[in-house]
Amino acid sequence: MSFYEQNRTEQEAFYKSNKWRCVREAYYKKARGLCEICLSKGLIKRGEIVHHIIEMDSEKIHDEQLAYGFANLQLVCRDCHAELHPKQKRRKKNGS
Repeated sequence: MSFYEQNRTEQEAFYKSNKWRCVREAYYKKARGLCEICLSKGLIKRGEIVHHIIEMDSEKIHDEQLAYGFANLQLVCRDCHAELHPKQKRRKKNGS
């Protein structure tokens, strides 16, 4: 079960924490605000979401390197993020 399907309170606390916000901002600047997936295809598109390459769950959020390390992060646009998480997109469309 993914972090997104687990306790919503735990998920919100992680993504609203000052630590995550600082890491997210620093990574956004490192990636120069560009979607890294699009850039790898020769496209220039603004990145909006700092994505965890190895998906977070209740255990992994306590692993500093996985949760906050730049090696596990990627700046992506909304379209690329939806491709990375197709189940989430379907759930939102279905209203669940």
